[in-house]
Amino acid sequence: MNKSNDPNALPGIHCDAKNCVYNAENCHCTANEISVGTKNACSVNETLCGTFKLSSMAE
Repeated sequence: MNKSNDPNALPGIHCDAKNCVYNAENCHCTANEISVGTKNACSVNETLCGTFKLSSMAE
């Protein structure tokens, strides 16, 4: 995992959601905190980031 130069990046949090406003360089999350759900998830396909916010620069 590449290290971000952004001082607001959460250490250890890798984000592939390129259209999220909190996704910084090298796929690092810059949100103050994150929320991951759902509470009944049994696999990675059943999880989601509740912090996701669509970027105005979305493709």
